[in-house]
Amino acid sequence: MNYKKAGRISTAMGIVAISITLLMDFFTDGELNLFSGFVIVFLIALLCGAATIKAVFHKCPHCGGALPFRSSVGNFCKHCGKRLE
Repeated sequence: MNYKKAGRISTAMGIVAISITLLMDFFTDGELNLFSGFVIVFLIALLCGAATIKAVFHKCPHCGGALPFRSSVGNFCKHCGKRLE
């Protein structure tokens, strides 16, 4: 998996988690029950998975140096100076 794909997947996972959280709040009217607990655990796992994907795969294809977590990484690696594709 390249750094672009890792960024897209982790961003999509984060958006899904936030959307489910907002929908859950809208439909449950703030009441917590067993289903809500399972959903909260799932959302935490989803966000941890997104962060793990970003940390493991969001690296320079040339030197393997970690790229910044922000969405815009620029055109060049800050470690080796080679152009990112």
